[in-house]
Amino acid sequence: MVAVVAALFWAATAYKVIELRRHPAPAQRSLTLTVASLAVAATFLVPAVHLLAGRATGVANIAEPLARTAVLVAACSGQALLLRLTSTVGQARVAVARRITGAAAVMVVLWILFVAAPVEEPTVRFTSRFGTEPLVAAYLVLAPIPFS
Repeated sequence: MVAVVAALFWAATAYKVIELRRHPAPAQRSLTLTVASLAVAATFLVPAVHLLAGRATGVANIAEPLARTAVLVAACSGQALLLRLTSTVGQARVAVARRITGAAAVMVVLWILFVAAPVEEPTVRFTSRFGTEPLVAAYLVLAPIPFS
């Protein structure tokens, strides 16, 4: 089912890229980035892709923080979209910059916790397998993905 969701997000991304080329507005960029980020996240959560990413890189469960990072990008760009639609250009620019800074800080901490956590055993059930580890619990709080 996750593969179907990923495929739908990729189809929506292709459509949004075409729309972005026709109407290159800041809000359109934010919407396209939101959909594309969700496509990336869903792709890394497909069990076969999840395991393949670990084998290809030599880093067990690397798909986990990649998916969570993509979700954070989607959340940030979704907020940017709303700000661009509801604020003046100047107000939106400042507010979007603040959100990008906050999201970047969370991403840095997320990756530090992932690297420091004892998660060397490959699994597609990351949360249930490692969720009781203190560093993993902190990691999971930063960018929750309810279906992992």
